[in-house]
Amino acid sequence: SVISNTYTLAFVLELVLRVVASGPGAFFCAPEKYWNLFDVVIVGISILEATVLLLGSGSSTQNLGYMRMLRIVRTARILRILRIVSFFRSLRLLLLSVLNTL
Repeated sequence: SVISNTYTLAFVLELVLRVVASGPGAFFCAPEKYWNLFDVVIVGISILEATVLLLGSGSSTQNLGYMRMLRIVRTARILRILRIVSFFRSLRLLLLSVLNTL
């Protein structure tokens, strides 16, 4: 739980820094606007999950239903890894191009 909350906090900070750095208008209208929107949704789900776990209110069956739903949606985090991999692929291509010109 502590590790999950730490990652959630890191993703929230990263998202806030990206929005502040580019400005809200540019963040949601950039060519990568769909990835940015996806990141906002994933971070929102992470915050919701952390809130549900911290509050722990309601009956256990109600919490179980919420947790099942959140865990299913949480698997979408894996797609974030695909974005990072594509970034590294682009970075690798850029570096190889620079090295080949030398």
